[in-house]
Amino acid sequence: MSVNLKRSAFVGVAVAAIAATGVVTATPAFAALSATTYAPGCGNSDGGGVGSFFAAGDEFWVSDWCADGHSVTIFVDVSPYQAGNGYDFYVRNAGGNGSTVIRDDDFPEGTRLNIRTCTTEGTSPVACSLWNDAQA
Repeated sequence: MSVNLKRSAFVGVAVAAIAATGVVTATPAFAALSATTYAPGCGNSDGGGVGSFFAAGDEFWVSDWCADGHSVTIFVDVSPYQAGNGYDFYVRNAGGNGSTVIRDDDFPEGTRLNIRTCTTEGTSPVACSLWNDAQA
């Protein structure tokens, strides 16, 4: 399966997961905000994997798209943010090409998060996306 088809399949499953949880309504000050970041790697523009936070359900999804021997890890920094690429926890997918790991969490409504996704050796970053904002 090509990387573009994998991305389409991932997005389709992710949209279905959000739809299954129902419509999210909130005041503008506490509007849920999902985020997705792509891990560099595999020698193509689509990268070696993807990490997403889905505000509806407070789920983290980490998918590996590349048979390169690296894991894909999403690093999560919960507000108040840490300096210098610090993070509070991570979700690692060591399952290899074609695998997805899902972690359910439970954050208070309005909690701000920063996420970035990296190809990793263990949990040591090899190459990373930029940080992206999300809100539970």
